Amino acid sequence: MLGLIGLMMASQASAQPWPNFSATFDVKVMGFTIGEAHQSFYCVEQDCHLTSKAIPPDWAKAFINEETVEKIHLTYDAQTLTWQSYRQNLTRFYDDRILKRTTRMMRQDNPPRILSPDKDKVFPAKPYAFDQISLAYGLAFYARQSDQTDRTLPPFVLQRDQKQTPIQMHKAFERKTIDLPFADNVSTLYFALLSDKIRIDLWLMPALDHFPVKVRLNDAEKDRTIELLLNKSPKL
Repeated sequence: MLGLIGLMMASQASAQPWPNFSATFDVKVMGFTIGEAHQSFYCVEQDCHLTSKAIPPDWAKAFINEETVEKIHLTYDAQTLTWQSYRQNLTRFYDDRILKRTTRMMRQDNPPRILSPDKDKVFPAKPYAFDQISLAYGLAFYARQSDQTDRTLPPFVLQRDQKQTPIQMHKAFERKTIDLPFADNVSTLYFALLSDKIRIDLWLMPALDHFPVKVRLNDAEKDRTIELLLNKSPKL
């Protein structure tokens, strides 16, 4: 663990948001673990790529019949992390067919706007817009910067293919101790975010450079709550 912390802290010196990593999360629905989500991150110069794969095992498909692969492009400098694009490949399984769907969103500079071509939507180019996956890392990036100062966070926006909604910070920097599958009594900072009919609860671990170790997403429109829990130390 000490070696991992040293590597994570080294990312600040190089200005890269985090060193390249792969992380595995338990996926829980209604309190039951139904599989794992695998997330990986790497940067080439100022361009970073975040990939999330959620593929449930065969036995769990009675509860959740879809698998997703999400690819996100981010850029950064010493002070900012900017969302550039998002692509989701979704596969949904039915008894008599398999449905495949692609969702794309991207930032455009000239003119400045965010496009959702699959829904024929155009949104303002908000500087702190993030999709549901990258929002956890975007918040962690800025929380790490402000944790030791005034704890002021930027005006985050939740970007979806059909909506762009502002985020209300209901709770921030609240200290909580939680148990993880690989460590007990972990000190975290807790955040509660509200956006339209979506609530996101997020736990960051300062000892791992404010890495998101637990995320709970409640979607009132879909009447579904999904929780991600980091189940082992990230591989760097």
